Amino acid sequence: MPKGGNGNGNGGNGGGGSKDPKIIDQSFATLENPLDGTSLGYVTSDIRPSKATWSIVSGNDDGAYYIDPITGELFIGDGGAVDFEDEQTRDLIVQVTENGKKDYTATVTVNVTDLNEAPSAGDVTASAAETDDDTTILATVVGSDPDTFADGVNSFNDLSYAITPGSNDDGRFEIDANGNITLAAGKSLDYETTQQHVLQVEVTDGGGLSDTAEVIVNVGDVNEAPEAVVLDFESLASSTDSFVYPGGPTYSEDGYILTNLSYDGGASGFTAPGSSNSEYYAGSTALYNSYIDGVTELRAADGSVFNMLSIDISEFNTFHGNGVPRTVTFTGEISGGGTVEETFVTDGVFGSETFAFSNFMNLTSATWTNSDPYHQFDNINVTPTHNPDELNSTAALDVDSNQETADILPVPDGFDLM
Repeated sequence: MPKGGNGNGNGGNGGGGSKDPKIIDQSFATLENPLDGTSLGYVTSDIRPSKATWSIVSGNDDGAYYIDPITGELFIGDGGAVDFEDEQTRDLIVQVTENGKKDYTATVTVNVTDLNEAPSAGDVTASAAETDDDTTILATVVGSDPDTFADGVNSFNDLSYAITPGSNDDGRFEIDANGNITLAAGKSLDYETTQQHVLQVEVTDGGGLSDTAEVIVNVGDVNEAPEAVVLDFESLASSTDSFVYPGGPTYSEDGYILTNLSYDGGASGFTAPGSSNSEYYAGSTALYNSYIDGVTELRAADGSVFNMLSIDISEFNTFHGNGVPRTVTFTGEISGGGTVEETFVTDGVFGSETFAFSNFMNLTSATWTNSDPYHQFDNINVTPTHNPDELNSTAALDVDSNQETADILPVPDGFDLM
């Protein structure tokens, strides 16, 4: 009888028709990254086991799989080569030989199942300016996940970002879905307070595994324009009293101290006319040194260096020296040594005029004298500097106990200067 093909090997006995194949296509499953030597099961055939010899003839160049030549059991040969992200299925051509003579082949498919692998995130060091606001991205944490083929299969590679509470207790920083770190609304950076912020950012994947990145934000100093302070004496304003007396030799306001260096322990060192006193009130609450030829000194209360920008000067009242311009000379002590001097002359008409200083910068103090014809002063505009000298002097000087009693400018019960 003629030989008939069995459709699977290289020939077999038949009765003039085809027979069922000796081995058929089969499939197996494994998790990615399995241990070497893990068994996937047995490849089966219709050949008596004692007569079968097994081998992988194609599709296994990297040695990822191994088949026992006697039993047909399929093993993991190299677990590192079984990676879902690289290959989700593998077709192996498996051959079984019967009695060492006849070969039969089939496709054995191995399906690889994704295994969630932890993400990773690198540490970040960033620089920021203290003027940055909540629209500025200060740093970006870049997370990565080995599960790159997970899209559409699972959510393993979906990353989320969070700043751990312990490193952000004041809620100063926020992080968005892309790992961008910004200031929270209403928050700011201040070099003078904190030069470095250290955050811990947790990057979590869709399967719950995480990694932590350390983010260091170094804050850079910015030369900020000093905030102007205007000494306007409004705390002494009165609509009922003709004169208001601060008392003692000094008056303090907004971190600055005015001292009457001529004070001898008598009347108040300074006087402020009330708004009801039409003869002395120059349109706003002003001060005058209560002593004839009294010397007024201005210092910062903490001894720091300041700039003197402008001052309002008024004639003394409506009748004393009316029509006579006032000449007032200011002397500034410069930090580091030296003095600066500037003189202003009023128009002689009762009322305040503003005078701007041109070079009263980096001062430790400023002084001026209330000489006849006398004057009032108001709205002293000063700004602090960023690099104050360490001064040993106090803001308010002691008065020489041996100085002669000074004459006092008129108060309601004082003498008449007319």
